Amino acid sequence: MSNYLHRLAEKEFAAAADSMRIVLVSGARQCGKTTLLKQMLKEEDLFLSFDDAMIREAASSDPVAFLRPYLKQYRRIAIDEVQKVPEILGSMKLIVDEESLAGRFLISGSSNYQALPGVNESLAGRLAEVRLRTMTASELSSNINADLIDSFAKGEWGRLLYKVEECSKEVVLNKALIGGYPEVSSKTPQARKIWFENYITRLLERDLKDIGHFEKGDALRKILLLLSNISSRTISRQELSKALMLHSATIDRYLGALKTMYLIDEVPAWSNKIMPRLVKAPNFYMSDSGLMSALQGHYDLDSLMRWVNYVGKPGSDFIGNLVETWVFNQLVPIARASGNWSIFHLRVSQRQEIDFVLQNELGQQLLVEVKASETVTKEDFKHIDWYFENNPESALRGIVLYCGQAVRNFAEKYTAVPMAKLWRAD
Repeated sequence: MSNYLHRLAEKEFAAAADSMRIVLVSGARQCGKTTLLKQMLKEEDLFLSFDDAMIREAASSDPVAFLRPYLKQYRRIAIDEVQKVPEILGSMKLIVDEESLAGRFLISGSSNYQALPGVNESLAGRLAEVRLRTMTASELSSNINADLIDSFAKGEWGRLLYKVEECSKEVVLNKALIGGYPEVSSKTPQARKIWFENYITRLLERDLKDIGHFEKGDALRKILLLLSNISSRTISRQELSKALMLHSATIDRYLGALKTMYLIDEVPAWSNKIMPRLVKAPNFYMSDSGLMSALQGHYDLDSLMRWVNYVGKPGSDFIGNLVETWVFNQLVPIARASGNWSIFHLRVSQRQEIDFVLQNELGQQLLVEVKASETVTKEDFKHIDWYFENNPESALRGIVLYCGQAVRNFAEKYTAVPMAKLWRAD
């Protein structure tokens, strides 16, 4: 593919295909799964899509009989949108139990396969799942750096100065408004509006049917709308239930649906025995900042800022949540690609809070605060400072990611870092 943009997940996918019999590429609809799947195939491999009604019907009627004619003819069989015929997973299990070829089936799905109706067979030891997210700014600019978090932890910043146009609040907000869906990355605001409206309608009116019985998507649309306004916070089921006038069990059911469709993510709380007062509830994030802003009706910077200036603090809060959500969706694929880092959040009641605690396999932490501003002061490191006081042996470094143009050291291990580092390779 001449115009193919490489993905951070490619290395993990290739490793899984060399060792596991079934490899599932999962992620939200339109995040690039089909493109990645095709990119990893060779001429002697077969690609099928369950978006094709005829292929889908044939596979549904007799999954084993559907697959067997292809086994001798093709080394690898790739199936796109496998959630449309979930029963075929059981047939794949039967086949790979008869033979032990690594990478025999390469499949993709827009829903968590374990939550699909009719999936009863255990695929443990046979299936590896690779999560593909919407594209990061580094992937879109062809400047992938899977070692970025390691560099942050070591205090290796590369070039210290950036041109004004390369990193500013305006630049970061524009990137956050666009998000990472490949099809919208180069569209105009009006074209993005049309695309996202159709995307959301398809999710709520068609894709819900793939994961179970939902009477209608009205309630899910309301939950999505509310969540998009508070992304990066802890979810209170009680508050959601009260705001939407829905039973808590219904709230849990719909939150489960959103997670199954990879539209929201949960970030677990970091904890240790030394700090027992830590809040244990996870934070949640929209899986794409462009989708988050689209749900709120924001597609271009000028209209967003007019709204912010009109509503005041709620608008400022949304800006902060939007930028933090965008940063989250940059850091997670990098952390996954590195193979070394897990991501958490930290909060002690209403007193101390750190946006992201990145922990390596040795139990050491890199602390990341996000600031949607072009300036940073020593005050912005106060929660990082508190953390270092309580965890001096395991805390590696604290950084504040901001919208400015230069790396600034505030102490030996406290550094303000331009967000441009998230999409630049140097």
